[in-house]
Amino acid sequence: MQRPVTASVTMRAPIDQAKELLGTDPAVALVDHASVDERRARTFRSTLSAPIGSGGVHHEVDIEAGLGRIVDDGAVVPLTWRAAGHKRLFPTFDGALEVTPQGSGSLLVVRGTYRVPLGPLGRLGEGLAGRTFAQESLRVFVERAGARLDAEIARRRESIAVPTVVYPESLREHDR
Repeated sequence: MQRPVTASVTMRAPIDQAKELLGTDPAVALVDHASVDERRARTFRSTLSAPIGSGGVHHEVDIEAGLGRIVDDGAVVPLTWRAAGHKRLFPTFDGALEVTPQGSGSLLVVRGTYRVPLGPLGRLGEGLAGRTFAQESLRVFVERAGARLDAEIARRRESIAVPTVVYPESLREHDR
């Protein structure tokens, strides 16, 4: 059984910078740190979290990012994720991470479908808590992705700022 899910967050980053970075290096939004090999393979390990109950629920997933496409007003990166362990017991996700203009900033959206495993037993679990975990974990995921993307764009802007050159007030030759 497939269930549609969507979550979004507004970012401060201007759309031109957000779409360029997301389209060329989605790892910046998807994970805190990615190795060269992970970037090359476009496969990343992340943790989905949802503030459910007293301590929340967390589960590691392997994310596969497809080739990003820069579209007229934004960028789209296809995403698939699977549980890092016990793959047959956990839902899978197929969708996309998209960035579009939103006022002077950007809107980051994750949308797609998740597939519930285990037939009738999976549907029962999905009805009890699975749907809430799926929605909340997607919301937390896109909020973290937006914060990472915003932070990286701000960091890059600061690092390319024109350095201030200090010139001497006067130059004179001294007689010897």
